[in-house]
Amino acid sequence: EDGVDLNAFLGDVGNFASGLISGLFSGGNVANQRLVNTQVVPLAGIDGIDASFVGEKIYFFHADGDDVVIQEYMNQDDPDLFATTHIEGTTLQVHSGRRQGVFGLRSYVEIYIPASFAGSLSLVTVRGGVVSNNAWKLSSLSARTVSGEVAVEGVEASLVRLSSTSGNVKVGRAAGSLDLHSISG
Repeated sequence: EDGVDLNAFLGDVGNFASGLISGLFSGGNVANQRLVNTQVVPLAGIDGIDASFVGEKIYFFHADGDDVVIQEYMNQDDPDLFATTHIEGTTLQVHSGRRQGVFGLRSYVEIYIPASFAGSLSLVTVRGGVVSNNAWKLSSLSARTVSGEVAVEGVEASLVRLSSTSGNVKVGRAAGSLDLHSISG
């Protein structure tokens, strides 16, 4: 169990399919994509972060401070498209905004997480990669995509799950139980 609701994920897949034309261009060339949304969530009391997106590439980095910072870059500035955040128990939930019926959207997201965070991290995107050039020490890490690369510089966790249905899976250094999957990549 990596904390991502399978029904919600499948719903995201359905939303992606209905907005396929938009999704074909998401997360690629960053031309005309600008910072349109920043959300800051204090890390205090949070021991899990679950983020799911439909067509964005997810970059996750160490933050300088004690807050989780979510920055969305898009070629459209529409608050309906912005990610939503809420805390469920001790887990920060981050979900992409509306995608159904949105055409021509190009976007990616950067999530800055304090280096001191040692909890559970789950990152899911349907189309787009999941990438970090930092080394992480977590209780668990799950990073999945249907189409795109999953690449992590380094991770130490009791369980590391990295998977891509169509894309490469790369990890620089890892310690813990590893579960790596790629069907085509």
